[in-house]
Amino acid sequence: MYPSDFRDAGEDVRTTLLAALCASRQAEITDALVELLVALVHKINARAERRVERQLTAELKTFRLDMDKRLDLGLPVGVPRPRSAGTIAASVG
Repeated sequence: MYPSDFRDAGEDVRTTLLAALCASRQAEITDALVELLVALVHKINARAERRVERQLTAELKTFRLDMDKRLDLGLPVGVPRPRSAGTIAASVG
């Protein structure tokens, strides 16, 4: 159907076709928005996973360094390291 054919059609036919066009475009726009939302959530999730992995890796490195120091000093590994008064006060308050 060509645009010029719409002038010849009745008002009811034009209204029906326009409603069908609007419904179709609304579905296309909704699909595009959902795809954008899914991509955004995926990006946020990937960034959060990288951040957690970096934090865990840093903690593991700190733990390994602490264990190496304890072994070098001949301290038992299972006994916690004594804390200074400043560290205790900072963790409590």
